[in-house]
Amino acid sequence: MAIILRPDIHIGVCGVTGSGKSTLFSRLILPALRKIRGQVLVIIDIKDEYSEAAGVTVETPADLNDALYAKDKPAAKVIRVRPTMDATQAYAEELLRSAWAPYMRNMRGGGRYVPTFPVRVIIDDVTAWYSETGGRGGEEIMRRYCTLGRGVGGPKGARTVTWLAQRLTLVPKIATTQASILICCSMAPYDILNSIDKQYSVRIGNAVRALPRYGYAILSDELPGFIEIYNPIKGKFPARPGGIDLDKITAANG
Repeated sequence: MAIILRPDIHIGVCGVTGSGKSTLFSRLILPALRKIRGQVLVIIDIKDEYSEAAGVTVETPADLNDALYAKDKPAAKVIRVRPTMDATQAYAEELLRSAWAPYMRNMRGGGRYVPTFPVRVIIDDVTAWYSETGGRGGEEIMRRYCTLGRGVGGPKGARTVTWLAQRLTLVPKIATTQASILICCSMAPYDILNSIDKQYSVRIGNAVRALPRYGYAILSDELPGFIEIYNPIKGKFPARPGGIDLDKITAANG
């Protein structure tokens, strides 16, 4: 069964380092998101990985707001934010605020702003920006996006979030529980036990535990049984760098 990535759903992607999460997102999910008609993608690119995907790159919340709302149409289909400041929750909130609606200087015609195009903010490594608060902390705009954003002006005006993370238990619960689609690559046992088992079921948690290398699971209420498993790579796997034998280092150093 195919999952339809509509403009009015939140999406989460989770997987430990080396699980194929970034490759899956950049090669499969991001191209699919770009095909959604009329939707503008805002990528908060903390690790400088999406320069080739962007039509426009900005650095500040004000620049982002101008790129989205200063003219009759957004400056590009994909707007990349390359942060020049440390990753803080306050900074992330201001970026979300600037994507939510125009600043006063970009309001045209007066009155209340009515969205005419959907905006999806993609937060790469969301745990670098947001501390784990269980949805009870200061992430005011994150809560507004996750709980109200899908209904702003209907699908044509939806404000949604797509986030990527290595550790699911560190993602604000408001983001994980409101995600209509959660895509899981190989995950840490602690995250499966304390997030997947509890928020979904032990049956689904066990399916995630049994994922093949570079395989992934899609969790969604729209799926029969709520989960589908995919194994896109078969045969010989790509080689990964070898580790360092700490015993030998200790012996060599006396």
